[in-house]
Amino acid sequence: LGYWEGTLAMSWAQQRQTGRYFAFLVLNVLLVSTVAGSVVNVFSRVVDEPTTSFTLLAVSLPKVSGFFCCYLFIKGLSGMSMELARTVPAFLHVVKRAIYPDMTSRDRRAEVLGCRDFLNPGWFPYGKYCAQDLLVVVVTMVYACIAPIILLPGLVFFSVALVVYKHQLLFVYLPIFESGGLFWPKIYHRWIFSLLLSQATLTGMFILKYAYHQAYCEFALMLLTIIFRLRLDATYATTGSMSNHLPLELATSLD
Repeated sequence: LGYWEGTLAMSWAQQRQTGRYFAFLVLNVLLVSTVAGSVVNVFSRVVDEPTTSFTLLAVSLPKVSGFFCCYLFIKGLSGMSMELARTVPAFLHVVKRAIYPDMTSRDRRAEVLGCRDFLNPGWFPYGKYCAQDLLVVVVTMVYACIAPIILLPGLVFFSVALVVYKHQLLFVYLPIFESGGLFWPKIYHRWIFSLLLSQATLTGMFILKYAYHQAYCEFALMLLTIIFRLRLDATYATTGSMSNHLPLELATSLD
């Protein structure tokens, strides 16, 4: 889709894919599947009664904490094991050889209908994996306060993912572009979003427990988080910021 839009660089297309895929995962996996039955139901309830947004999160999310614990355990153990063993590329290799049994050496190196040769791993799909792993960040941060047991499967996932991704990036996948760290602002903004969603859920929990003083304090923390986000964007992301005109190494020395 990014190529059809006229994106000039592979890294730019991957960044767009990360943002859009992440929004899709958060809406469908985290919010829609737990809060209501469909996107229309979620937005219609929020539009009809905007004040119920906090309580909607607080009522629905704690009920499925067990599901997300299993989700993170399966993703960290089974998913990372399949990535390390490259099970899916092996299956696609068999499919490719079955479709085209008589291939030349050039055909074996080529990608056919999305299928690659097992010995031709290609490039690492940052847009796909970054969005999926950022969903794990959202789930872990949202449930960290209301269901602290989620921290255990979260620790398992990130510990295993650190080893697996380091191995795959160093020894398996081929680098085809260098973004110069442009993925970091995308990841940082979604970390802040995860924090805000966690604070909103905890605010709703306080409201359900009639702990209004704690809810006001939590809401104040949300405002501070938003102010911090805006201040950091003004420092690094706007056209008038120093980092937009100087190399980051020199900008940090002058900061």
